[in-house]
Parts: sequence; C-alpha cells; structure tokens
Amino acid sequence: MTSTPQKGKLHRLEPRVYQYTFGPDEPVLRIRSGDSITASTVDAGG
Repeated sequence: MTSTPQKGKLHRLEPRVYQYTFGPDEPVLRIRSGDSITASTVDAGG
C-alpha cells in the first residue's frame, strides 16, 4: 500500500502587531507536515 504525497499549503504570516516578549505565547498559526511559511520579522531595535 502506497500513499500519494499531499501537497502542503503555503501560509503567509503578515503580523500587524509586534510584541516585545520572551517565553511561551498562544499559537498564531497551525501547520501540517509539508506546509510552507513565509514571514517577516523585526529585531529588538525595530
């Protein structure tokens, strides 16, 4: 029995609010095996 590989989803994470925090927080995205993510980040200086 062989399974057909499933194509993953592309998620675009475009945060509108940034937080200065260290530690656990609520998830903003749920992903599955095979999914891809594009995201932008900022450092502590903005």
